[in-house]
Amino acid sequence: MSRQRRFLVLGLLGFLAVVALAVIWVLPRWIARHPPELVTAQPAVPPPAASADAVRQARAKRAAEALLSQVLREQAQLMDGGVERWAKEDFAAALTRLAEGDVAFQDARYEAALSAYRAVADQFAALRASRPRRLAAALRAGDEAFARPDAAAAAEQYRIALALEPGNAPARRGLKRALNLDAVLAHMKEGAARREAGDWAAARQAFAAAATLDPEYEPAARALEQVEKKLAGIRFARHLSAFYKALSAGDFAAAGQWLAKAGGVRPGADELAIARRQLDAAERRAKLERLRAQAARQMAAEQWAAALESYDQALKIDPHVAFAQHGREQGRPRAGLDAALERFLSQPERLYSPGPLDNARRLLTTARAVAKPGPRLAGQIEQLARLIRQAVTPLPVTLVSDGATAVTVYRVGALGRFVTRRLELVPGDYVAVGSRQGYRDVRRRFSLRPGRQMAPVTIICEERL
Repeated sequence: MSRQRRFLVLGLLGFLAVVALAVIWVLPRWIARHPPELVTAQPAVPPPAASADAVRQARAKRAAEALLSQVLREQAQLMDGGVERWAKEDFAAALTRLAEGDVAFQDARYEAALSAYRAVADQFAALRASRPRRLAAALRAGDEAFARPDAAAAAEQYRIALALEPGNAPARRGLKRALNLDAVLAHMKEGAARREAGDWAAARQAFAAAATLDPEYEPAARALEQVEKKLAGIRFARHLSAFYKALSAGDFAAAGQWLAKAGGVRPGADELAIARRQLDAAERRAKLERLRAQAARQMAAEQWAAALESYDQALKIDPHVAFAQHGREQGRPRAGLDAALERFLSQPERLYSPGPLDNARRLLTTARAVAKPGPRLAGQIEQLARLIRQAVTPLPVTLVSDGATAVTVYRVGALGRFVTRRLELVPGDYVAVGSRQGYRDVRRRFSLRPGRQMAPVTIICEERL
């Protein structure tokens, strides 16, 4: 029943109530004040039964009016609560029964009207009591429609649930998901087509769009996870391919970078461990090859100490590498010979002592016995031989005195008194001592070196005691 018709019915009922009050209260008083003229016999008195029926009807009318007012309030409350959305048929049936009651009331069948209004009140109470059950059913129906999937039906059921309970969180969430469902399914369809075509990046974009619209939509989350794994596998394979390309080119730095990128995509993969061992082995081989070539160059250049250091580095990498073991066997004697020669060549004054001079002669013999000496050794042999010759070649030195001072030269002997004395002495360091009765002794040190002009050495005792 429309709201306008309801107001019309209420107005009619009000009018009827006024008329009834006039009949019951006003009319008797008016008749009492204005009695009709009697022209015949006394008027008939209503039988007692008729009076009791009028009273009953009046009571039924008042009860019907009161109940109607209550029913109308409940009707308004139900309509405000969206009853026409969640119980349309049951509510329409109640309104039909209400209209029947109104017709009965208009026909002055007040007891029938009261019975109808009571039935409507019961129907409205049943509608209110059914809200929890209807809410659960709407939520369940919405979930089932969403799963089919039927976005429109699901949205309608969630709207019904929200009409029953406006603040219901599952209904709000379900309605939002239902409104997005068609768009989610469109993205899912596009993602599946892209995946089938092998366009994994586009598939990921489509599935990600679906998951963004509805984070709770598990098919989108699963599809996105699968595509992410596929893309990760593609990136992993691409990084490993770049790694092996760099490895074969000997670019170990780049290979290490590509391997790190692959590890970022799929940490702990077995392929990474294999690739790391291959990289380590390749780096070891490259280092050993570099050290082998370096040591060979050093050996050829007679840089024996440096070559031994290179061989030692190689043996640290691999204690069993053959070239380093063999190289050390070859290089160690030559390194010792080279070091010994260099000590004499860098300190030739050592040759001015008998012991070191003998050692140098033996060392020279050993060096000359080396087969196929290189330029460095040949130069060392020649230089040491020259130094030995210089060390045993006497050099002139002039000693000056006063004829009164007795002169002795250590390692040479007593020379007595003289004014001038010329000696031939092998290179070295000497001490001349002068002594004279009544005078303090004097000591003069002088050194003879090949290639140097030696100034006269004066030895005179001049300080009296």
